[in-house]
Amino acid sequence: MTDIKHSFQTGFLHGLNSFFGPPLPCFNAFGCCSMNPFFHPPAAFTPPPIFTPLTIFTPQAFTFGGFNPFGCFTRQNFSFMSPFLNFNNFDTSNFSTNNSGFSHSRSIGDSFTKTTKPSIIMNSDNIDLSEYGYDAEKGERLATYMNNNIAGKWINQCAKYVKNGIQACGLGQYKNGDAHDCIKILSRNNNFKQIDASDIDVKKLPAGCILVYGKGVAGYSQKYGHVEVTLGNGTAASDNITQNPKNNPTAIFIPV
Repeated sequence: MTDIKHSFQTGFLHGLNSFFGPPLPCFNAFGCCSMNPFFHPPAAFTPPPIFTPLTIFTPQAFTFGGFNPFGCFTRQNFSFMSPFLNFNNFDTSNFSTNNSGFSHSRSIGDSFTKTTKPSIIMNSDNIDLSEYGYDAEKGERLATYMNNNIAGKWINQCAKYVKNGIQACGLGQYKNGDAHDCIKILSRNNNFKQIDASDIDVKKLPAGCILVYGKGVAGYSQKYGHVEVTLGNGTAASDNITQNPKNNPTAIFIPV
């Protein structure tokens, strides 16, 4: 990491020195072109006391791309910045030679960290569905995908988001149909099994169970119904997160 810090500091200063290119003729603070051979700054020039401790304000250092207010035709020098570029505390923990997982297109202000949401913390008292053949790996895979790919607001596309999740997780092909149609769709999918929905607290279901509400059931759409996936933490996801899933869905399907 020491080499990375040294290279970063050296490259940064070199980049600044190279950015402005060779010095160009310009008008200095005394109103004369710096290329005028008959003009020279005062021989005994001394910066005001307030600027004396600051190297950046001395005539030699104040040369950005040849624009020198004192008529000096010298190349720019950014070495004065070294004291201010202390890389000892520079965090290189996110840098490595392996850039897998990061996008190749970055813009100013982007973070060098992945944007995946934190892992779901499952409830410890979820219902045990092992007797029905519940597959925890499939369930957690689906729940994680749903949690990370919501629209972030309700856009009346719950069925689309759930079916996209099923396909993305390798648990079945996308099938056309509205939310209430998911009962028919999932009953033909060997990765899911329907269980009795009566007397079940849906907030206690493990991750990846699919709740299907028929038309008008539990206050949902009279035309489309609703469908969502339990996350195993008392919430459910479709195009957005349902913080308080409603009991008595028309059907419950669990991953098997």
